[in-house]
Amino acid sequence: MADILNNFLSSVFPVALMFFLGFWLARRGVFEGDEATAILKFIARIAAPAILVSILVTSDFGAADLKLVGLYLLGEMLLYAVTAAIAVSLFRLDFKNAILVSVAASFSNHVMYAYPIAQFAFPPDMTL
Repeated sequence: MADILNNFLSSVFPVALMFFLGFWLARRGVFEGDEATAILKFIARIAAPAILVSILVTSDFGAADLKLVGLYLLGEMLLYAVTAAIAVSLFRLDFKNAILVSVAASFSNHVMYAYPIAQFAFPPDMTL
């Protein structure tokens, strides 16, 4: 039980907290549209690429099961495509917003489900 709680607190909770904090600050009017755009640009152009490079440099990809990685990638792409289709057809979003919704769905699927489950189900030396 401690492993599940630790996984929740170290991977899911911080992301959920950031979503809640952003929602709360927007409701209180702390950020204007231009400020939120600047934060998003910083994340997209500096922070996320830096994290990606860090992961790529420190990961042992030789130990990866390529079939498993390919199946996971296929699942994420299907989730991405279905979410975009639903956003456009059901919610009448434009293409840019449908892409954002798709990214959010696939990202939350990975962070909130796949990563904690992989950490819980497999020994540390088997997870990337």
